[in-house]
Amino acid sequence: MKLITFCLFLAPLVFVFSNEASAHGLEMYVTQKDAGSASGRVTYDDDAPLAGTEVRVLSESGDTLTSVKTASNGTFTLPIFDETITIEVSTPDGHRITQKIEYEDLGGDGDSQESGISITNEDMAFLTQKIVGLEEQIYAYENRVRLHEIIGGIGYIVGVMGLIALLKRPKSS
Repeated sequence: MKLITFCLFLAPLVFVFSNEASAHGLEMYVTQKDAGSASGRVTYDDDAPLAGTEVRVLSESGDTLTSVKTASNGTFTLPIFDETITIEVSTPDGHRITQKIEYEDLGGDGDSQESGISITNEDMAFLTQKIVGLEEQIYAYENRVRLHEIIGGIGYIVGVMGLIALLKRPKSS
C-alpha cells in the first residue's frame, strides 16, 4: 500500500518538474544596427558570452544565406536580407537556439506611414544606441533571480516536506 501511495505522489511531481531539469541554455537578441545591418548578442543563461561560435542566417526554405562568427563578448553583425530569415546558433556541445525575424522587423518595407518628421542619420544612430542599451538592461533584468522566485522555491520545498510528513505520520487507531 505504501508503494502505491508513493507512486501516486511521485508521478505528478515527475510531470510538473520534468522541464525544469535542464543544465543551461542559450539566449539571443537581435536588433537593427543601421540601414544595412543588424547586430545581436548570444550568451548562455548565466550571461556568459558565447565567443567564436558560428551564427547562420537561413532563408525561409532553410538555405544558408550567410554565416558569421561571434566576437569574444558574444556579439555579431550580419547584413539585412530582403526576406524573412531565421538566425541559428549551434554550439559544439549540442546547445542550439533559433530566432525567426520578419523582414519588416529589421527596417524592411512594411506598411509604414509618412509622419512628416525627418530624422538625421546621426540622430538615428544615437536612438539605436540608446535602444540597444535598454534592450540589454531589460535582458539582464529578466534573467536575474528575484526574491519572489526564491520565496516561491522555498514554499515548494516546505509544501513537499509537509506532504511527506503527512504520509509518514503514524496511523492512529
